[in-house]
Amino acid sequence: GAVAPFALDITKDFYGDMIASLPSVVLTVFNPAHNVPISTHQPEALAASVCAYATNIKDLSPLLVPGGAVDAINHRHCALNIQPAHYLPVHDHLMGSIAHVLGPKLGDALTPEVAGAWSEAVRFLAKVCIDKE
Repeated sequence: GAVAPFALDITKDFYGDMIASLPSVVLTVFNPAHNVPISTHQPEALAASVCAYATNIKDLSPLLVPGGAVDAINHRHCALNIQPAHYLPVHDHLMGSIAHVLGPKLGDALTPEVAGAWSEAVRFLAKVCIDKE
């Protein structure tokens, strides 16, 4: 898809922006040694998740099976004490990074409808995570 080649750029931008905007939250949840600017470990993990989600967007069932990818994310989120209130800023920053990175690369292809579909997909996944966690 159009996102996959830029997924790591998106997630590096996302974490950099989140750390700059909400350092007390982000740096208590994520190990700084695994994140930008020191490492791309966490951005790579999120990029892989974004690609898996985009690949399965028409049928998310492979990701939602017990013991599947979303369960693994939920387990990690619970261990990190991720709260429902964390999901809105994550959504907002991720959408900002998608626009910031893809806008110049895709131009007119990143329409309001495409951005809206991504926003809806991210909100759906957030609800799945909140309901499971």
